[in-house]
Amino acid sequence: MKIRKLTADEVEFTLDVEPECDSTVEGNAMCSGDDAADKKYEQELLARLERGDTSAWCVLIVKAKWNGHEGVDTLGCVTLKEDADEEDAREMADMHGMEANALAYLNDELAEEARLLTQLEAG
Repeated sequence: MKIRKLTADEVEFTLDVEPECDSTVEGNAMCSGDDAADKKYEQELLARLERGDTSAWCVLIVKAKWNGHEGVDTLGCVTLKEDADEEDAREMADMHGMEANALAYLNDELAEEARLLTQLEAG
């Protein structure tokens, strides 16, 4: 069974920002070669996190949804500007092509499901 690919205007996109839990700030936030500058930047991010600003070290999650199916793209170890809003997160996601990636993953999932369903065709 051959199916067409969904386009961006046919799906619902969502964007979530969650705390980064898989990677620590220390040793990961910046690797400039200047240990003092790296440490200072890490301390700034840790201070923001202590104040409750989860945008200091977070994960962006973009989902493309269609009829109960979804494709997901994630980007971890992200630092947004202090007190970032949804627009700031969306700009970062756009810079990394996350909607296009999520849509591609959704289309891949649907294509695989269609391939599997052809095994059930009577014939």
